[in-house]
Amino acid sequence: DYLRKTRSTSNPSRGAYEGIITSAVWTGEVGTGWHNYKNWNIRMVPLSTYDIFIPDKANDPRVSSANATVKSLQLSPGAQISVAPTRTLTVTN
Repeated sequence: DYLRKTRSTSNPSRGAYEGIITSAVWTGEVGTGWHNYKNWNIRMVPLSTYDIFIPDKANDPRVSSANATVKSLQLSPGAQISVAPTRTLTVTN
């Protein structure tokens, strides 16, 4: 599934992408890379249709390996985002 959890052979679920994902929260689990799926609670890089929340973490996100587009963006007090000079972060809503 989207969280990369192994299916139970004795009690399987319905399958991959069982629910519609509309939001993501930054975890900064493995660094600062926006495009590293391990840095997001949904274990996917956010899509342009997602509402994004960035809490205040030691590993603030950095858009550097590619451009990023999200539906909305909310930062908690103290949270930051950096964008490399050659990249963009677009918020559509």
